[in-house]
Amino acid sequence: MTIPLKQTLLCVFVFLLPWQTHLLVSTGMIGDVIHPFAEAKIFLTEIFVLLAALAVLWERPKIDASSRRVIVLAVLVFVSATLSLIANGATAHGLSMLDHLFVAMLFFTLLLDRDVHILPLLIAFCAGLVVPSLLGIWQVLFDSSFASTLLGLAHRDAQQLGDAVTIAADGTRQLRAYGSFSHPNIFGGYLAVAVFALWGSMKKEKGVRSWSASWRRNFALLLLLVVVLFFTASRSAILGLLLGIGLVQFVRFMSVKCRNGVVRARLLVVPIAIAVIGSALFISYAEPNVVASIRGGGITEDRSLDERKEQFADFPAVVAGHMMFGNGMGSYVLAAYSAKTCTGWDCQPMHNTLLLILAELGVVGLVVVIAWSSTIDRINFARFPNPDALVAFAMGNVILIILFFDHYIWSTWSGLALIAFVMALTVRMGEKQEKGSGLVITHFE
Repeated sequence: MTIPLKQTLLCVFVFLLPWQTHLLVSTGMIGDVIHPFAEAKIFLTEIFVLLAALAVLWERPKIDASSRRVIVLAVLVFVSATLSLIANGATAHGLSMLDHLFVAMLFFTLLLDRDVHILPLLIAFCAGLVVPSLLGIWQVLFDSSFASTLLGLAHRDAQQLGDAVTIAADGTRQLRAYGSFSHPNIFGGYLAVAVFALWGSMKKEKGVRSWSASWRRNFALLLLLVVVLFFTASRSAILGLLLGIGLVQFVRFMSVKCRNGVVRARLLVVPIAIAVIGSALFISYAEPNVVASIRGGGITEDRSLDERKEQFADFPAVVAGHMMFGNGMGSYVLAAYSAKTCTGWDCQPMHNTLLLILAELGVVGLVVVIAWSSTIDRINFARFPNPDALVAFAMGNVILIILFFDHYIWSTWSGLALIAFVMALTVRMGEKQEKGSGLVITHFE
């Protein structure tokens, strides 16, 4: 059987996505320092998406009605980001982020082609994290990591200021697992999604092999993903993994034990998720010692929590006068510096993705983003308790937690690509097979 070119290119892209090889187009200054959130970059992996797009157009995509609606909303997200940048004056970093958003939304659209098989993509995503996971173990064991321009790796060392570490009670600094990513939190988000992607990929097609045999065969990979996830010490990723598992089990329990349990689960999962997130946010800021204990506490944890509190306090000054249409795509750090809420290197994007989008795209852009994501969620909820839909639902909960605790989903290429991947799977997984179409569907009995 001949594998379509578009399928091959998308699998290669997903497999290579963890690697940060890029062309640095320009550096940028925030205050008197060269700042990473002022740089303009083009990532090597973006090229595979563009090539896949050409292949899809050549082979003619097959998009159903529900997918067309979310594609229109995805286009509106990009349009609102473009208009916000035009209205505020384009910077090199802003144009770079707009490019990343365009490619991510293009990737999202390509995955909605029903001729694109989801199972190989799940396998490629998990397989692509094996080498970064082994690298992450090396980093934790030896408290350092080598640099490579070709692989997009920066030098890491536990004693190097600025590198993410945990601090033991005796003051010992322990390097967190970066893998091939620019920060452990990003690595953690990918690993948490990969755990559920592995779960989805292990579902068998009829008559191939038993579920238990699949688990035994993939136990080593599952163990690797989970262990390295904890080595990243990413609180948002770990909480997202736990929330995903908990809510999926809740939906399954309601579906089996209660009359009209599926309907009740659909109504309750959102308030339950909100309650969990609200509790986590409250604990993070009201009881910082509880959160700090996850990563050993110490000066770095106190500073991290203080920075987040300061960002919330300074947020009104950053968005002042730009509430409706925002400061422009990729412009939060520059806007924070201009508002004198930070000085140079300590300027960081808002550690809450929804507020970050509000600051950059304004109310108009945030409404479009929420409309896009909620439309996708409704498609997913309508398929409960389909097991493949629940896998996608679990992945979405990882993203949901990250939205409230980190900024990288919106502020980095890796984050934009991850959310595009998860949201596309949320649309596709659990869909019905067309009779006689010959499609390899995402549902496994």
